[in-house]
Amino acid sequence: MLDEANTDKEVVTNRTILQELREYRQEIKAEFAKTNNRLNEAENRIEGNERRLQDMEEALTGVLRMQEHLQEKLTDQECRSRRENVRKYGIPEGAEGSAKAMIPFIEQILRENLDIPATTDMQIERAHRALGRQPPPEAKPRSNLVKFQSYRMKEEVIWLAWQKKGFTLDNHKISLDHDYAPEILNKRKEYAEARRILKENKIRFQTLYPARLRGHYDDG
Repeated sequence: MLDEANTDKEVVTNRTILQELREYRQEIKAEFAKTNNRLNEAENRIEGNERRLQDMEEALTGVLRMQEHLQEKLTDQECRSRRENVRKYGIPEGAEGSAKAMIPFIEQILRENLDIPATTDMQIERAHRALGRQPPPEAKPRSNLVKFQSYRMKEEVIWLAWQKKGFTLDNHKISLDHDYAPEILNKRKEYAEARRILKENKIRFQTLYPARLRGHYDDG
């Protein structure tokens, strides 16, 4: 009798354990299913976010290209508006006397140093110092902006100055150059060190518009 009772208890116990294992397995399956659902949802959200991010990157790239194109057009228009301008560097602050005397002062030093006849109409429309506060005495003077009425006259003045490689005024080296837009000047500053090395090594070079450097060697 005891053996039968023990056997029955073992059967019941085994059935209980088996039932608990089945229930536990079902719970595990249910948890796995929930986890898979959450993973699928997360993957769908990530995929959607990646698509939106890609769309945003493409749109941003398009905007940047358009901005670059518009900036190039704006720079081109600004350069065209400066075609008749000349920048003069090195003239000491106050050498012109007053703002009203700037045009006669510029005409005089150009005629005297570039051998421009008095009969030649310089056609200077206006002339003034670069905007900004007057620098301290030990600093470089501000440049002078000169606007000519004629592009040809401006080019002739530039050519004469370049032929003489500038001139001096009261022991100050004076140089002339085109009036470039800030974007062009910034690009040219990027190879200032290269120009310095070329000068030190006495290698002839040219700075071509808008911002190109051409070196000359013995063979061309």
